[in-house]
Amino acid sequence: MCFRIDLLLLSFCFFAYSLFSHAGEPSESVVVVQIKKSLAKKIAHIPVEAVVPTAMPGIYQVRFRGGEIAHTDAKGRYLLAGDLFELSHRGMVNLTEKTRSADRIKVIAGLDARDMVTFSSKGDAKGVLYVFTDTDCGYCRKFHVEVPQLNAMGVEVRYLAWPRSGVKSGTGKTMVNIWCSSDPQGAMTLAKQGQKLPESESCKHGIQEQIKLGYQLGVRGTPAIFLANGKKVGGYRSAKELVAELGL
Repeated sequence: MCFRIDLLLLSFCFFAYSLFSHAGEPSESVVVVQIKKSLAKKIAHIPVEAVVPTAMPGIYQVRFRGGEIAHTDAKGRYLLAGDLFELSHRGMVNLTEKTRSADRIKVIAGLDARDMVTFSSKGDAKGVLYVFTDTDCGYCRKFHVEVPQLNAMGVEVRYLAWPRSGVKSGTGKTMVNIWCSSDPQGAMTLAKQGQKLPESESCKHGIQEQIKLGYQLGVRGTPAIFLANGKKVGGYRSAKELVAELGL
């Protein structure tokens, strides 16, 4: 009986210690709520989607609607624009880009190949490129010349539409004709060569959704090329450079 009482007393003491030893420390969720409230008051026109602590003590990562990332203090008083780097024996590690890549992997994994214009590899695909394109963009046209070489080297190219002037622009209408064509690959090549396409019957093309998706992934110009691992490899790159990026 005494042994049972001692156990109960010990358990109570441990619970009391845990309760009071942390009484003055706000939980992570309380800090996050405070940051969100502070930012909502000061920059209400830019909705906050997520706030998470970083590896740097007292600094929190803020993800805004649209994919932009910034950093703030625990009170949401200061806002730092730019990436957070960790300095280690490996050199500078971009922690913010790691977050972006993780987000992109989820988005890319959810893409449906039927919504893209795909130029398949010769034989089994050894790598895949996701390319946001505009048919009137000079560097997009230059990149398209590299596509046959990429396909021959085992790289599949999946195009997403990103007409820089919007889906209702002349370029946007051209891209609708590509996506609604019975031969979208052929239509893409003709458009990239500057040729006028015949009007296609309207279809469910989803180009407006692809434009929004591009903004979410940080696309600000074309071509914008992404790997399946979430890495953004920038604008125009030669076939040789892209094959090296894929590790082939």
